[in-house]
Amino acid sequence: MRGNWLFVGFAGIGAVTSARMLQYWLKRTHGKHDYIAQHLSSMLVASITALTALLVVNARHFLPSAPMLLVWLGPAALGTPVISFWRRRYQ
Repeated sequence: MRGNWLFVGFAGIGAVTSARMLQYWLKRTHGKHDYIAQHLSSMLVASITALTALLVVNARHFLPSAPMLLVWLGPAALGTPVISFWRRRYQ
């Protein structure tokens, strides 16, 4: 079972995101814009994670010469500035 570590990695990302949302809700010192910023950030992280999984699984079929490091880190490198921009805009 070579690919099981991949599922553990994505489960870890999901657990960290869920823990952040739980910590956010327990704090109870947030306004409407804080909720929108947190929700938007979580949705963008989920989208980046799903895109990364899609690319990693299908990269060998559609992009056989693409370096795997670029496939793994590319979506996060492109998505992190987008998350930062939208968080700053709504906070």
